[in-house]
Amino acid sequence: MSSGLIKQLLEAVEVIVHREVAKAVSHEKWATVITASPLTVKQDGPADNPTIPATSLCGPLLAGARVFTQKMGRTIYVYGPPTPPELPTPPVDTGWITTGLDIVVATGWEMSSYRLRQMGSNIIGQVALTRSGETLTPNAAGNLTDNLMCTMPAGWRNGSGSNGQLLLACSGIKAAYGRANASDGTIQLTHGIPAVSIAQTEVWVITVDYTLD
Repeated sequence: MSSGLIKQLLEAVEVIVHREVAKAVSHEKWATVITASPLTVKQDGPADNPTIPATSLCGPLLAGARVFTQKMGRTIYVYGPPTPPELPTPPVDTGWITTGLDIVVATGWEMSSYRLRQMGSNIIGQVALTRSGETLTPNAAGNLTDNLMCTMPAGWRNGSGSNGQLLLACSGIKAAYGRANASDGTIQLTHGIPAVSIAQTEVWVITVDYTLD
């Protein structure tokens, strides 16, 4: 046998081997579940692709589900829907809360109303308290003996690690200052405008703006 003929035979055998190997390897395709029981799918491709029986390796599936399939020999195996990508956890946004919070009001004050919101790690809003105790009057420098107004509930406290200054206002005319204590969640009245008293029945609005951590 001539060397040329031998070369042609080897090339023909190589083509046949490649063709058979190609038949044996798996064919991966996306598909759509047509019926759940018995399980049939239609693989992506030409519109006239047939609906074919399949074997699920991932439990029951619903009609219409997008699935990943592999063809091994004559059998179509379904490996289930794709795993969705991990999405970042969206920041917390409670919306405006006006009821249901256990804000502990100190002696000398009464709850009037509140409107608070958690956005991410920030707490914002207002707490309005009515003065029910004796009138408080700052000294010539505006200083007041620290006066406990309320204690914020867990999850709504200043958690920044440092005390935060707060602005207080009454009827849009009077102003004072307070402190959101990081250690225990208390809010205290600390300073006022000289000669401006904090009188009984007055409603003082605390502007809340601090971080949880």
